Amino acid sequence: MQDAVSKGAIIHTAPSAGPEKNDQEPDTAMVSATIIEGLNKSMELYTVESFGPLLSILPIQSVAEGIKVVNDCKYGLSSAIHTKNHYQALSLAKKMKVSAVHINGATVHDESTLPHGGHGDSGWGRFGGEWGLQEFVHTKTVIMNC
Repeated sequence: MQDAVSKGAIIHTAPSAGPEKNDQEPDTAMVSATIIEGLNKSMELYTVESFGPLLSILPIQSVAEGIKVVNDCKYGLSSAIHTKNHYQALSLAKKMKVSAVHINGATVHDESTLPHGGHGDSGWGRFGGEWGLQEFVHTKTVIMNC
């Protein structure tokens, strides 16, 4: 976040509601919900996978540019599309190089029976349901004639 601020981003952080050390100092291991406004390609957050209650806002000019931004990223764990046009969202989901696309919902709502895992540098394999097992095994047929 410091890199983003040094390159012109505006940080909006919610007041900390986390546990405090010694009842006086905020816990620096906790990150409050944060919005980073004005993200651009020169910032580390543009290319580094971030976790936590963090949302970066990157202005784009078209849907095609948005797909390009997503697909240029080497990470692709999960994504979200918020829209009134469900048909367009389904079409966009097919074009996005990510493992999960949530339409009109948060990226944390995954069913335990669905495959979950990364795309690109976001991880290898899947977990959840039979798909998880299939990522780690190879079925081989062996026929022996005696």
